[in-house]
Amino acid sequence: PEINLTFETHRQRLFGNPFQTRELLSLLSQSKLKLNADLSHWYCACERVFNFEDDRDKWWPELLSSLAERCMYIHARFGWAQGPQLADPSAPECENDRKLQVDVWKMLMKEQKKKLLSTTSHAAGIFVSPEHGP
Repeated sequence: PEINLTFETHRQRLFGNPFQTRELLSLLSQSKLKLNADLSHWYCACERVFNFEDDRDKWWPELLSSLAERCMYIHARFGWAQGPQLADPSAPECENDRKLQVDVWKMLMKEQKKKLLSTTSHAAGIFVSPEHGP
């Protein structure tokens, strides 16, 4: 049987921030490395939720695309600039960060769906784990 391993994008670990991850993915471009996207850790490590429309985040679409190709699992937790989890994601002041993150999850799931429909893929499903709590 085939066993798939995924490595989580987790702060203070090998894939702990987007810039280190970008470098590693460029070095491992032909590998079968698979990732578990818990991007809340990146938002905390970089002290902001990335935005496609922000000039500071011009690098984000390309990295997200590369991540999506390797993503097998999504930890859907709302992060923010000062921590890996929003206390209350439904709070009005969290609306912008919440929308940005939902858009990212949709993009990652869209890529997973393409893999499912591919005749050459071994993908077994779309895996998302909502996270909230201590």
